[in-house]
Amino acid sequence: GYRLIDDDYESIKRCVPPCYSPYFNDEQSKSMMNIWLTFLSSLCAVSCAFVLLTFCIDITRFKYPQRPIIFLALCYFFVSCGYLIRLGLGHENVACRLENKIDSPSYLQLVRVSGPSNCAFVFVLTYFFGMASSVWWVILTLTWFLAAGFKWSSEAIAHYSVYYHLIAWLLPCLQTIAILMLNGIDGDPISGICFVGHTDSSMLRGFVILPLIAFLTIGTIFLLGGLISLMRIRNVMKSQDRTKTNKLEKLMVRIGLYSILYTVPATFVIGIYFYELRYRTIWEDNLHCNKCPDRSTSSWAIQPSFTIYLAKYFFLLIVGITTGLWINLNSKTIRSWKKFFCRCFCCKAMDEEHHYQQYGSHHGREDYGINYSYKHTKINGSKYSLPSSKQLPLVHV
Repeated sequence: GYRLIDDDYESIKRCVPPCYSPYFNDEQSKSMMNIWLTFLSSLCAVSCAFVLLTFCIDITRFKYPQRPIIFLALCYFFVSCGYLIRLGLGHENVACRLENKIDSPSYLQLVRVSGPSNCAFVFVLTYFFGMASSVWWVILTLTWFLAAGFKWSSEAIAHYSVYYHLIAWLLPCLQTIAILMLNGIDGDPISGICFVGHTDSSMLRGFVILPLIAFLTIGTIFLLGGLISLMRIRNVMKSQDRTKTNKLEKLMVRIGLYSILYTVPATFVIGIYFYELRYRTIWEDNLHCNKCPDRSTSSWAIQPSFTIYLAKYFFLLIVGITTGLWINLNSKTIRSWKKFFCRCFCCKAMDEEHHYQQYGSHHGREDYGINYSYKHTKINGSKYSLPSSKQLPLVHV
């Protein structure tokens, strides 16, 4: 493998990387990475799974424009499953192959993987659903923009849901197929995850960095357009009656907060990929050549930073965790689960409550009526669809 300094010259001709990174092949680094990935992927999987269960028991709560959050959580659930499979099978059984040497068997990094394997399966889970999550982020910001900027109702946005799914699943599928055809999968010697671009910089640029930049940029444009539209509505309403802007301001804060929870980690991930792209050849040269590095060279260029790689996997999975917390730490989620358990174990009580809602109170329709109707208001001659007490806000969940 890279045993270019410690081993004989015969290995240099093949130039097959070792199973573990020569920079982080000590037991402490291996153990730290395994613990870190186990913690993050488990938390992400549990958090997203709870979101999906909440969606299953209360589907009507998650209408457009916020329903793409559910599919984003679904994507991160499968991404975390890819990490958990890697942890269950082990680094060597996913990202490495056993070299056929009777005298001294050793593991080498998998490069240009082709055909079914543990590595290919983990790659599909992490890459396909990772890219799909980015597309669903774009669709989420698009639906926000349609609701805020063009005043589309939930039903109007949902009318095009087939196209959302077609784009969100087909585009990552084409990317994944292209990588499989190009044999672009390789193992990560640091984490043991199979992905694309660990050894080929052109694959990293074309199939990881450029798509992520494109998705983040498009989503940010839609997001800013929606927020600007809401700010204009807020300013008009504020000039007429300051008390009417409270709900709209809360809505803007929630959209802005969730956007930060996505865009900041996504930006850091792209930055770390650029970091790898910039210094990878220098790291390899330092291993290949048995010489002292130039003193003027940055410490980042001499060898990779283990802390940065820990941060990389943190930012790759944190969006799934925060999405789960965004949905789960909510009073509406608590009510959904209370209703679910009541339906399962307290059917009689629920029937009585339902009867009371329909016949027992003259305020029943006001309290329990349709929550998704839009209140149309004319401001300076223009018709706006604004959040009312019965309307589902853009980030109702």
